Amino acid sequence: MEIQWPLLIFSVLLGVTSGSFVFLAVGELRGKFREVRFSGALIALICLAVGGCVSVLHMGHPERATHLLGNLGSGLSKELFVVAIMGIIALVYLVLAKKDYPGVSKVFGILGGVIGLVLSAVAATVMAILGNLVITPMWLGVPLDAVVAMILPILTPFNLAKAGINAVLTLIVYKSISNLITPKKKQVKGR
Repeated sequence: MEIQWPLLIFSVLLGVTSGSFVFLAVGELRGKFREVRFSGALIALICLAVGGCVSVLHMGHPERATHLLGNLGSGLSKELFVVAIMGIIALVYLVLAKKDYPGVSKVFGILGGVIGLVLSAVAATVMAILGNLVITPMWLGVPLDAVVAMILPILTPFNLAKAGINAVLTLIVYKSISNLITPKKKQVKGR
């Protein structure tokens, strides 16, 4: 089984985008990070654009990318649909962060953060399943067919639950470590 580099790079860049939006959403909720809103949204948008391009390279024939519009059930068209939705949110947030509309940018920041958490959980699950398909047969000697049979009943629910717990823990732990990423003069006492 050969490594699908475009899929791996797409997942990593989608994870960076999602993490950026989670970071920005938490900052919007706390009323912090005003000076990094624009650069954070720009980083997310660039990673998303590159990730979308790399996702198209995953096809056997990238020149046929327009055929995805006729096959909305394929995994690749769903990837590009997610990229388009996150791209719209990132672009709107980018404009709002530059113009500084606090109420509206807060809504889009939180919306991007929620979508980012969900996409991070999905990307982590996909990467864990791909990792299991490669590592488990090599390390434990389990036949690949047995690992494939475990994807839906065992691997997917476990990894989705794990990613969900990680997302919740991120939100809980964030408050206690936010002073590590906040400049000294803006830190809140008592944390």
